[in-house]
Amino acid sequence: MVFRTVFVAAVVMGVTESAVAKDSNQLTFSPIFAYDPVYQSILGIALFSYPDQDETKLGGNVFRQGSVMGTWDGYVRLSAMENRTYLDRRQRELSVSLNNFFDYEFPEGSSQYNRYDRWQTRINSEWSLPISDSTAWSWLYGVSLEAERHDRDGNTTKGYPSVGVERDRRDRSMNTRIGDVLSSRISVLPDALHSQSIDEAGWRWQADYRHYQPILAHSVLASRLEVEASDGDVFVSSLGGSNQLRGFVEERYEGKMKVAGQLELRFPIWKWIAGATFIETGQIKTHSEWRTLSNGGVGLRFGLPPDGAVLLRFDYGIADNGDNEVFVNFNQAF
Repeated sequence: MVFRTVFVAAVVMGVTESAVAKDSNQLTFSPIFAYDPVYQSILGIALFSYPDQDETKLGGNVFRQGSVMGTWDGYVRLSAMENRTYLDRRQRELSVSLNNFFDYEFPEGSSQYNRYDRWQTRINSEWSLPISDSTAWSWLYGVSLEAERHDRDGNTTKGYPSVGVERDRRDRSMNTRIGDVLSSRISVLPDALHSQSIDEAGWRWQADYRHYQPILAHSVLASRLEVEASDGDVFVSSLGGSNQLRGFVEERYEGKMKVAGQLELRFPIWKWIAGATFIETGQIKTHSEWRTLSNGGVGLRFGLPPDGAVLLRFDYGIADNGDNEVFVNFNQAF
């Protein structure tokens, strides 16, 4: 049985940040105190800057998130993300990260992981461009760059573009209460964009559908279906982690194809405290076999000052094979 304990203590403050645009953003931050059986104690801080949620559909707003965390052994991770919406409904998401946390993989049929030291930096950018003013559909254009120094794989640099479409009919992107969002993307990495010679061009196709339905008093039934397929020597699909199949350790199972479904009931408890109960299942193709995984679980959500819009999320998942995990993260799983 695997038990992964992660604890984040949030001592938060809320202030108003002056924005360059005519509206203002809220600013909140949370110190991070965490424990992981792989990385041991982790300390850090996370910061969020976000617009008024009742005005996010009006355009011209920006959401920012940044964090720094590390361990006593010298492992450090820095990350930052900005999601900007313009008045003409264009959106641009930009994220950067740098870390030297070691990589670990579980050999087939083993509960013990192999460890590989590494340094890794990533830059991801994606634009969402509305097809027309009268539709919820948008074109998606993105590019990702990654450089890595890996104990086993050596030094690699790679970049890959992606294109796709999205239909977004949610009432808001954070803490969605009603609506749905459908997206499909394809990413391609040819040999010319990889610093090492690869046997064939790699590609990955993803389709993701999320639906939100208000029920009872202020409760929301959220569901998600994701399908992913890949080929080549670069892209890998995975199951397990804080956002999908929460009864398993992060990226516990890897393969070339996966199908995953999630159903989560989110309900209020008291003021800025809310609860959730969820069931999740998925299939992943490892080598020539399909493996089926399932788990259930419960969670708590704590709104952070000044207005409770940013959530501190605790989830406990129990897998069908007896594994169980505790995950702490920010905002909803999907």
